[in-house]
Amino acid sequence: MCTRRTLTTLVLLLIVPVAQAAESLRFGVLPSIASYNVEDPLGPTEQRAGFSPAAVLLMDMGRDSRLMAQVAYDKFTTNASTTNVNNDVTSLNVGLSYQMMMRVTRGWKPWLGVGAAYANESYSNRYTLTSGGFLCTTCPYPDRTKDDFLVVLNASSEWQLNRDWDMGIHLQFEQPTSSDGLRVIRFGVYAVY
Repeated sequence: MCTRRTLTTLVLLLIVPVAQAAESLRFGVLPSIASYNVEDPLGPTEQRAGFSPAAVLLMDMGRDSRLMAQVAYDKFTTNASTTNVNNDVTSLNVGLSYQMMMRVTRGWKPWLGVGAAYANESYSNRYTLTSGGFLCTTCPYPDRTKDDFLVVLNASSEWQLNRDWDMGIHLQFEQPTSSDGLRVIRFGVYAVY
């Protein structure tokens, strides 16, 4: 399993040389509303929605292509029932996507992208309930920590606010490569400088 220090080093080793080759760099924030679906090995979980803060780095690689690097933090709880497993979930996600501009009309040129991400996920306070509403007799289940790789698909559309600032909307789907990870759909607004 990778540690956070190893992850940070890996990200820096990958992003810094690419950033130096980029024609321009823009950095900003990407707050999102996210839909979370946890695949727990012990059973189904409740689907949740929540707020997801993120930092974004856009690296223009030419007229119609760019790289989008993101660091997102997620924290939420799925509720227990007789069938659903409760989970307190914390996730730190680092991703890199290659995006290409699609010239749909003269005024609208969205970006479509594909990429990969790494997530460090922590699942705690895991349990289900009996039909009477009490904790099950074999609960609580053990906590679990997981490192996962994700396939990322995204789409963005942006507008220039002034000479220095751009604003955009962003939709992203993240699918884990393992069968017991965290699947996320994010929709947010970003501002980059």
